Amino acid sequence: MPLVTPNSLANLSSSLSVLALWGCGLKGNFPGNIFLLPHLEVLDLTYNDELTGSFPSSNVSNVLRLLGLTHTRISVSLENDFFINLKLLEVLVLRECNIIRSNLTLIGHLTKLTRLDLAGNNLNGKIPSSLGNLMQLDSLYLDNNKFSGRIPDFLGNLTLLENISLSNNQLLGPIPSQISTRSLRLFDLSKNNLHGPIPSSIFKQENLEALALASNNKLTGGISSSICKLKFLRLLDLSNNSLSGFIPQCLGNFSNSLSILNLGMNNLRGTIFSPFSKGNSLGYLNLNDNELEGKIPLSIINCTMLEILDLFFLLIVEILLRKKATKIIA
Repeated sequence: MPLVTPNSLANLSSSLSVLALWGCGLKGNFPGNIFLLPHLEVLDLTYNDELTGSFPSSNVSNVLRLLGLTHTRISVSLENDFFINLKLLEVLVLRECNIIRSNLTLIGHLTKLTRLDLAGNNLNGKIPSSLGNLMQLDSLYLDNNKFSGRIPDFLGNLTLLENISLSNNQLLGPIPSQISTRSLRLFDLSKNNLHGPIPSSIFKQENLEALALASNNKLTGGISSSICKLKFLRLLDLSNNSLSGFIPQCLGNFSNSLSILNLGMNNLRGTIFSPFSKGNSLGYLNLNDNELEGKIPLSIINCTMLEILDLFFLLIVEILLRKKATKIIA
């Protein structure tokens, strides 16, 4: 398939409203005049990794509703003119792109935003409080940056949020109990420096499909049995923390949609939950490096989709106990 070059876009009509060139193999310098087309509402150049150029700081189409520059080398400056000129933006996706300057305190001007994705850009400082003005926001992706400080309480006021991903930053402190809606589907705070218990309100998000709080080291307390009310949960990763108490026994049969369950590297005790229900979708199960005891339940044969099973530490304990029992009998 031949590669598309920016030169082939030189004579586009001034009435053009949508230009979507997702993953087209564009190379070279993107024509700057396209950013200035007066009726342009959608511009998506995502996954054109060798595409260069510069997003203008002025005279850009002020009717733009979607801008996607993910995985391009087009430089963009998130400063005053950007936020003032693009007040109609509804979707801003700049994941792993070429942000050369940023002043995110002004992002509150984009009050029509429904999706904001700035992941993977080495952004630092605190998460700006002006995000609290984005009342239409349903998806927030700030993962893989260097944000520090606490997770702001005002996120709890954004009642339309369905997806929150703040993983792999330098956030610290407790998880705010205010972060709770009826619509939350993705909640990922993995790989930060959070501490304290998991708020009970998190386990009450009935629409949750993915809950990932792994690798915070100092998350403590137990896993509430109310987690078993999350009937749509597909991924649960609470690994590499300091959680204690018993694993809720209902985890074995509470949901046939659960495919990834990782509780490894905690201080959980008791026995492996049982029974595993028939027809479950479990493909990954990790309970390694806890203080579990007892035998592996026979009902694990019901996990016909299982590809990865990590019970290493429990298996060692069971083998040692069997050897000890054999010596005593002998």
